Amino acid sequence: MRFSKLSLPFSKSSAFLIFVYFFTFAIAFRNVLSGSIPFWYDPARDLFLALENLNKPTLIGPPSGIQGVFYGPYWIWALSAGLLVSRDPRIVDLLVLTIPYFIVFPYILYKLKNIFGVYIMGSLWLLFIFSSVNYATFIWNPHYAPLLLLVLIYLLITNSYSISGMNLIRFSIAGFAAGLLFNFHISLGVGVIIGSLIFVLIYALLNILSAKKKSSRFKDFFEIGTSFSAGVILAFIPFIVFEMRHGFAQTSALFNEITGSTSSVLLSGLSNVEILQQFFGAFAKVLLVPTGIGYVILLLSTGMFLFLIFRKKIKLSDTEFRLSLILSSVSITILAVYLTAKNPVWEYHFIAIEVLWLMLVALFLKRLKYLQYLFFIWIGILCVFQFISFLKAFNADPYKESTLAAKEHVVETIHEDSGEKDFAVYAYNPAIYTYDYDYLFEWKGKKREKMPVTINDTSTVYLIIPETTDAIFEDFIRYRTEGYRTTRILRISDGTTILKREISNENL
Repeated sequence: MRFSKLSLPFSKSSAFLIFVYFFTFAIAFRNVLSGSIPFWYDPARDLFLALENLNKPTLIGPPSGIQGVFYGPYWIWALSAGLLVSRDPRIVDLLVLTIPYFIVFPYILYKLKNIFGVYIMGSLWLLFIFSSVNYATFIWNPHYAPLLLLVLIYLLITNSYSISGMNLIRFSIAGFAAGLLFNFHISLGVGVIIGSLIFVLIYALLNILSAKKKSSRFKDFFEIGTSFSAGVILAFIPFIVFEMRHGFAQTSALFNEITGSTSSVLLSGLSNVEILQQFFGAFAKVLLVPTGIGYVILLLSTGMFLFLIFRKKIKLSDTEFRLSLILSSVSITILAVYLTAKNPVWEYHFIAIEVLWLMLVALFLKRLKYLQYLFFIWIGILCVFQFISFLKAFNADPYKESTLAAKEHVVETIHEDSGEKDFAVYAYNPAIYTYDYDYLFEWKGKKREKMPVTINDTSTVYLIIPETTDAIFEDFIRYRTEGYRTTRILRISDGTTILKREISNENL
C-alpha cells in the first residue's frame, strides 16, 4: 500500500515566516505586558504632555538637547491617541510602538523578499528583534527612528525613477518619512535628510550623464527632488505654524546654535574616536557578536564584496546599486554631522544606525553566497538561546530590575499599606523630577479613588529611595521628613526602599 506525501497548506518559506513572526511577537509582547520595560523621566514626562495635549492640542513635542528647541509634536500626538484607549503605559506602549513595528517593519522586509530572498529577510527580522527589541517596546520618541529610516530606504531603492503621478507621490512620502524622522530624532534626522538629498543628486547626475536626452532626465530628477523636498516640508508644517505664532523663537535658537562659536550644552559627550566606535560597533551589535569579531567580519566582507565588484565577478542590479549608494551617502553624512558637531554627541544619537547595517548585511548575503551558510547556522544558534531566555523570563523576579513593573509594585505597596488613611509621597531622584512616580500615583490613585496629598494635609509620609549611598539615603530622609519617625520599612528586590514615616507625638 502506497501513501501519498502529506500536502501542507503552506510552503516551507511561509512556515518559516509564520514561525519568525509569532516567535518575535511573543518576545516583545511578553516584555511589554509583564512591565519589563524602563519607565523613567522622559517617557513619564511625555505621557503628562500627552494628557495635556488631549485638553489643549500642542504644536511642539518634548524639549530637545538644544536650549529653546523642541522635537516635533508627532510623538505627543501618538501618545495622546494611545491614552484615549488606556492610561496604562503598557497599553499605550503596545498601541504606539509595538503594533506599528510589528506591522510596518516586517511588511517592508517581506516586500524586499523578491530582491534578497525570503530566508534572508526573515532572518534579518529575527536579528533586529534579538538585538534591538527595545525600539519596539520602550516608550521613547527616538525609537520611531529605525522604523522611519527603513521606510525611507525602501521607498528610495524601490521607486521607479521614471516620472508618473504615483512615483512622485511615493517620493513625497519618502520625504515625509525623512521629515518625520527629524521630528522624532533631530540629531540623526539632520544627517538622514542631507544624506538622502545627496543620494538623489548623485543618482540623478549618473543618470543624466548616461542618458541620450540629458535635458529630459534633468527635468525628471528636478521633479523627483522637488517632490521629496515637498514631503520633508509637509512634515514640518506644525513647526512652521508654531514658529509663525511665536516669533520664530526656535529658528533663532537653532541659528544661534549653528553660527555660535561654542555649544550651548556645557557637558562633554563622546570623543571622535568613541563616535566612530559607536557607529561601526553597531554592526557587531546587530549580529550579536563581540565587537572585535564584528570588525573582522565587516572588514573581510566589505573587502571581498569590493574585490568581486572590481574583478567584475558580480554585477549589482540597479536596486542593489541604489541601496549601496544610499547606505554610503547617509552613513557618511551622519558621521560628518556627528564628528563636526559643537554640541555633545551621546550614545542615543546612534539609535537607528542598526537599520543601515541590517541592509548592508542583506546586500552581503545576497552577493556573498558562502556567508549564507554560516549566517543561517548562527541564526539557528541565536534562536535556541533566545528561546531559552524567553522561557527563563517567566520564572524571573519581575521586580529585580528597576522597570515599570517594579515601580508599579512600589505604588501598589504604598496604596495597600496606607489603608484608608491619606498620605504624602516623596521619591528620591538625582535629577530632582520624579515624573515616573507622579504619573503612576495619579493613574493608580484615580483607579482607586485615592491619591497622595500634600505633606501639610497628612501625618503619614512615604519615602521612595532607590539604591544609593548611605549618606544620600540619610540626607533625603532628614530633608523631606524632619520631625517624623520611621514606623515601617519595606524593601523591593530592585534595591528600592520604602519608608513609612509618621509625625512624632511631640510635633503634634
